[in-house]
Amino acid sequence: MRISDKAAFIIERLENAGYEAYAVGGCVRDSLLGKEPYDWDICTKALPDETKSVFADLNVIETGIKHGTVTIIIEHEPFEVTTFRVDGDYLDNRRPESVKFVRNIEEDLSRRDFTVNAMAYSPARGLIDLFGGMNDLMAGRIVCVGDAKTRFCEDALRIIRGLRFASVYGYEIEENTARAMTETCELLKNIAAERINTEFTKLLEGKNCKKILTDFTEIFSCFFPAFSTENWLFAADAAEEACEPKLRLAAFFCTLFPAETEVRNALHLLKYDNAAIKFICSLSSVWKDALPGNINDMRKALFCTGYETMSSLAKIRKDAKAQKLIDEITEKNLCCGFETLAVGGHDIKKLGVQGKQIGKILETLLFAVMEDKTPNNKEELIKYAENLMEGGNF
Repeated sequence: MRISDKAAFIIERLENAGYEAYAVGGCVRDSLLGKEPYDWDICTKALPDETKSVFADLNVIETGIKHGTVTIIIEHEPFEVTTFRVDGDYLDNRRPESVKFVRNIEEDLSRRDFTVNAMAYSPARGLIDLFGGMNDLMAGRIVCVGDAKTRFCEDALRIIRGLRFASVYGYEIEENTARAMTETCELLKNIAAERINTEFTKLLEGKNCKKILTDFTEIFSCFFPAFSTENWLFAADAAEEACEPKLRLAAFFCTLFPAETEVRNALHLLKYDNAAIKFICSLSSVWKDALPGNINDMRKALFCTGYETMSSLAKIRKDAKAQKLIDEITEKNLCCGFETLAVGGHDIKKLGVQGKQIGKILETLLFAVMEDKTPNNKEELIKYAENLMEGGNF
């Protein structure tokens, strides 16, 4: 197994100072799968102050020193280094009230969530795999370290994390682990919505998301607002069919809840950010509408609903004709918004128009251009506006 040069440097320096050290957790799992780890976590026999001393020549930040973690910055890249530890009691189903530093890797690995995340590696000692993580990785299964129910009672977020791993990697969840997830799922009500939505959003991006969503509906009902089982199954289908992560989230919520207000309430409840809420609710508002079938109607739709919304809807529905219309409008730079209209408010004001009437005239001119009633030319648009005013239309 190959680890990054910087992670290897940290491990080697700790070892040379007399402190056992390993890459640990997700970075080991992903490396064994041939994936590039997002980051490298390191665990060590060294206490936090000892780690700081070993790296006194580098920038060391006390990010979580209470729990044994310091962050070493090497060429602007952060590496978390944590002392071997065991956790104290979990009183809130999320975090231990205290930790106890230990001096061996075996105790540290025994506190971790799943076997595939409970492996450690050092160039000097090779792979440390005490719980069969490699076998589970190769077999494609998610198994808890030790007693599954205990693991989930300690930290209920592990339930949704396990489902996320199974979705993303296409793995099965071992029978005892799956049963314990269901038996303890009510504890998810104690977990912050922000943490759940992070895991759930990643879960939707997985290649196995439909199976996980449909096999574990009871668990998801613990943190989702009320939904019909039939809609949930349709939503699982819609999510898997969508081609992009952002569109999967939108397709899921728009299918699950029939009304825009329900979509908005669910997204607020799960603490999604304003940008996500705005985008998904915009899609929800036109979710059941037919896509425009000609270029002029598509131009109007782009103006009324927005480019991102219409383009996303075409992608989700895999409507090649609608997407071709959008592409043609873009390529030809056809006017479908005030920003591309050849006249602006100052031009209409010169005609003696004031206040809200300016906006009304501009909108009328825009629709006239999109309906091919007049070219998008300043002189022609001014004439068109004058004719409208002379005709008593404004």
